[in-house]
Amino acid sequence: MRAGSFAGIFIALGRITGLLSEFLILFQLVLIGRIRFIEKQFGHDELNNVHRWVGTYIIIFLVAHPLLLSIGWGSMTDTSYWAQFLSFISDWHDVVNALIGLIIFTIAIILSLTVFRKKLKYERWHFTHLFIYIAIVLALEHQTKSGDLTRAPALYYWLTLNYAVFGLILFYRFLRPFYLFARHRFKIEKIVAESNDVTSIYISGKDINKFSFDAGQFAIINFLKWGMLSSHPFSISCAPNNDYLRFTIKSLGDFTNRIKELSPGTGVIIDGPLGTFTEKKSKTKRFLFIAAGVGITPIAGIIDSLTKKGITDITLLYCIRSAAQIPFRAHFDELPIKTYYLISDAGAGYGGKEYISGRLDKDKIKQLAPDYLDCDIFFCGPPNMHDPVTNMLKELGVRPGRLHYEKFSF
Repeated sequence: MRAGSFAGIFIALGRITGLLSEFLILFQLVLIGRIRFIEKQFGHDELNNVHRWVGTYIIIFLVAHPLLLSIGWGSMTDTSYWAQFLSFISDWHDVVNALIGLIIFTIAIILSLTVFRKKLKYERWHFTHLFIYIAIVLALEHQTKSGDLTRAPALYYWLTLNYAVFGLILFYRFLRPFYLFARHRFKIEKIVAESNDVTSIYISGKDINKFSFDAGQFAIINFLKWGMLSSHPFSISCAPNNDYLRFTIKSLGDFTNRIKELSPGTGVIIDGPLGTFTEKKSKTKRFLFIAAGVGITPIAGIIDSLTKKGITDITLLYCIRSAAQIPFRAHFDELPIKTYYLISDAGAGYGGKEYISGRLDKDKIKQLAPDYLDCDIFFCGPPNMHDPVTNMLKELGVRPGRLHYEKFSF
């Protein structure tokens, strides 16, 4: 077969797409592996955006790999492409396993598309993605027992690359959280109802002051209670202190609706801290915080941290549906900051803090925070508010370096 022949070109492209598929899948694992030195450098949001973008295109390489090889080998042996594909499955070693892996990857990628992801509960979405580890093992077995990676040095390079990535995942996603639990013995100290649908979980532990985090970060937590063992990300809603961690959780689904069933003394596994939504991003000593719904949780921690340091040039615009849903209201009212609650069912003042009727818009920002262009602006809210609010702020002339946010969505 001539190197430049039709068949040779398609076979070469088929091999390349197979290698690229596995390489990008390993890259995906690194992006979502909670690897601290990477996560601290780029932040959850940036890594998550790249993860979604890469995932969308992996499927192209995964499908192209068997398709191109079927065309190439079929042309070389004068066999129909479909017959050649069936021959791969029946006659070639480990191709069936690779096909199973391809199906698993395809399902996981499809379920990650926005149109499907919005309809899935977090627990189910997370569970389906665990099968990806099985798919990677199947693909690795296929690659190292047939094709271009059966002999040294290519075999050793590929095995080293895979084992290195899996080693990082094993350490950061599994071993480190259990190490932290063994060291600190995290447990629920108390449970406090902050509003009619928001609950704070206070967590204590051994030498908890040595669990280092920055206000505004989040963690992946597992409550050691049967029926509530699944992993969930929640923001830390307090500033660093020597006594406790606090996670403030809104009832939004099956899992969060059961938070009040927990009891003091329940063990907690904590994987974190994660995220870069912290005051370290600020360029000034003047702050505008815009929170919506449960987006107040990381912002509450940052505000507490700033006021403890004597920084009080702070304006908080809190968008909420009703006065009954405002967590930390009494606490915010005591702080020496300007706080405005943008709600729909009241227009009167409360304890020196002001209720503003209606939704957030450009005029309200100009009126309530006239110095917004001189501030570092932190925004956190539900995904459906992210683009409208950030676009509004950009249209108002806020410089990109002064606008800070994380989407906090899966």
